[in-house]
Amino acid sequence: MTTIAENFITHFADGQTFETAEDILFSDLAKQWGADVTYSAREYDEDGAIHYVDGYHDGYISGDPIRHEFSDGSAVVEAGDGWDLEGPERYSWAGS
Repeated sequence: MTTIAENFITHFADGQTFETAEDILFSDLAKQWGADVTYSAREYDEDGAIHYVDGYHDGYISGDPIRHEFSDGSAVVEAGDGWDLEGPERYSWAGS
């Protein structure tokens, strides 16, 4: 069965396109589809590696991942100049 996120991304040419053929912006369409938006926050482990956890808009650092979760639990993650279906970890890309 196809997820809502999989249906959502069919409206965009590729993972670097943020506007539909009908001139609807990525974030606006996600809102229309009822996506819950979560901004990431950086956490560093003892080795200095970055991990992303749920954060808030006011603490957001430009280019860090933004998660658009749909009612079925599927999600699309936007980061920098691209987006993808969410991968196996929260805020990751599927790489498909």
